[in-house]
Amino acid sequence: MTDQQEELSFSEKLAQAKPVEDTVDICLAGELVAEYNALQQQLAATSDAPPGSGSLAGNSAKRDLQQQLEAVAAAMRRRTQTFRLRALGDTAYSKFLAGHPPRPEDRRDMLCGYNRETMGPALIRACVIEPKVTDAQWDELGVVVSPGEWSKLDKLATSLNFSEISIPF
Repeated sequence: MTDQQEELSFSEKLAQAKPVEDTVDICLAGELVAEYNALQQQLAATSDAPPGSGSLAGNSAKRDLQQQLEAVAAAMRRRTQTFRLRALGDTAYSKFLAGHPPRPEDRRDMLCGYNRETMGPALIRACVIEPKVTDAQWDELGVVVSPGEWSKLDKLATSLNFSEISIPF
């Protein structure tokens, strides 16, 4: 919006309002991670031919490793899924939270105010808007994705619903 455009009224802003959204990428090619890391180590260990040596062997090996690394990275990109998540909004989040009451026997649940075991996975499912994921696909995703990768989804879903929006001005 430029300074010369007319300022919107609160009613107009509210009519156009949408919950905050963000994306996270999850690589579903876990088997390629070791290959990528090994190639990176080999590339780092491959020295360039010393200046004036006239040898192209070091440069050739480095170039070959770089090409292999780029091929593996491209394969990983093809098998990376971007997930778009949207905050639930305060009213919907309150209703959602009521569906995950703390377990009375769990002190940490009682301190948090929700069931820590069920709330995280359910919040992710509730916030992911793209791609459309079936229950069976969620189950399969839970088998193939590491806890570290899963935590990226969890952190984003939590952040969207608990963090303030950083306004860039």
